[in-house]
Amino acid sequence: MILTVVRGSAEFAARWLHRVTAIAWIGSPFHFIALGPRPSADRRESVSGEAWRVHGDGFYHIQKYMISPSRMPVALTWFKSESYATWLTGAAMLIQVYWLGAELHLIDPAQAALSSWVAVAISGLALTIGWLVNDRLRKSGIAARSILFRALLFVLLLVMGWGHNQVFPLAVLLRLGAFTATIMTAVSRSTLGQDTSAGSRATRALAPGEVRFAEAAGVGDVAGLVMGNCAMCHVRETARGGIGAAPKGMLLETEADAAAHAHRIFRQSSLTDAMPPVAARCREPEDNAAIVVWYLAAAG
Repeated sequence: MILTVVRGSAEFAARWLHRVTAIAWIGSPFHFIALGPRPSADRRESVSGEAWRVHGDGFYHIQKYMISPSRMPVALTWFKSESYATWLTGAAMLIQVYWLGAELHLIDPAQAALSSWVAVAISGLALTIGWLVNDRLRKSGIAARSILFRALLFVLLLVMGWGHNQVFPLAVLLRLGAFTATIMTAVSRSTLGQDTSAGSRATRALAPGEVRFAEAAGVGDVAGLVMGNCAMCHVRETARGGIGAAPKGMLLETEADAAAHAHRIFRQSSLTDAMPPVAARCREPEDNAAIVVWYLAAAG
């Protein structure tokens, strides 16, 4: 009797803790949606988006940087706890409800007559294999090809869904939820070791023909524009989903990088207006003019 009460209470707690943490995880990104990409009144320091808000008894001014600013605060709040808490409570619910209660909540004898331990082993193995496949894709060159990468992830989800439906028709959506939450939390975890200080970005050595662009007037402003518009993709650790490496190996993190790729920047952003993509663009016509003036002055 006591064991039944304890187990029932544990299942109840796991279910509701998972619901609450999932709401917090899914809800927190809505706070930042208004931040970009959109033009900002403050063009300094690679600001790529901003939002003014009012809540309670105060006004709040929030700014978005695609790369770390030159001065980092002493205390930096990293919104990762919601993801971890959701995954941990989800894992607790999976174990408490679906693995310990596999005969009732996981196994469908009409579909597959499995013993509890076999069903649990298949469930855990499928989750592990799915995560390993996703991790392999992200670390391969395929991740740089956004459309192909997303298509492969979609196919992986379809395969996972079909496979679970063949074995565990009672918990298909839950299994897919566990899989997607696992890979999302793993991606968040992989960024923890990054150094977010501005000084950690090494300055590359410039060729003689590139030095004049680094010494030209306005290089700081142009570098700020470039980093603010291009840092979603052209950095060592990209912030844009599905891109595992900077396109064409072109890094745009420092003034030296801007000088080294001056001709490409001038051609892509000012002559053809091809970059950055429209959906990620937050520059104004006068920004293009600044790039043109800087490039032509240095090119002679």
